[in-house]
Amino acid sequence: MPSKSNPLALRSTKKEEVTFSEVVRLIAASREKVAQSVNTALIDLYWELGATISRKIEAAEWGDGTVDRLAVYIAKTEPGLRGFSRANLFRMRQFYETYRDEPIVSPLVRQLPWSHHLVILGQSKRHEEREFYLRLAIRERYSKRELERGRRASSDARSSCVTIPRGATRTSPALRAAPGPAFRECCAGSAPAIMSGLLPTPATGPGVCPFGSPRRP
Repeated sequence: MPSKSNPLALRSTKKEEVTFSEVVRLIAASREKVAQSVNTALIDLYWELGATISRKIEAAEWGDGTVDRLAVYIAKTEPGLRGFSRANLFRMRQFYETYRDEPIVSPLVRQLPWSHHLVILGQSKRHEEREFYLRLAIRERYSKRELERGRRASSDARSSCVTIPRGATRTSPALRAAPGPAFRECCAGSAPAIMSGLLPTPATGPGVCPFGSPRRP
């Protein structure tokens, strides 16, 4: 064991540091895999719970009061368990019903944390918009705060959207200020989602904004 009185003995060589950095990289990669695995399992659980609630309500077997009692039962039997309040159980139902008939999008939902889904579900009403932000958050590895900031920027840009010819490069100042390249040229006739590969071509076209914004001449 090196002496504490000899700090030079603890200094690593450049060659050692190359190996050390690789070890740290492996640790970080493993931690990320574990976190992703936990997130995937949690999203799968929320999906299944949402499906159960949706089917029971659609079959008229359950009413809103049943979901209330379910939340109380979970809290009583699992007092340390969080995330299963009445409001969150209904969000799980909304989550399932929003994506159950979208086979292209539904595999993507397992790649984002629940907090991201709450932002997208709460602020995106159109299918194209939800898919856009799902793909964008995955590709850019957005945190919840970055996703919220991007959503606010696009909302500000809606009032500035104008119709311009296909192939034009002019954009509104609000869109130019929005974070990330995917927001650029929103109104150029080829939407940012198509330009950046975030959405298939049929999702939009000339004179169509992927966010459903009204066009002004």
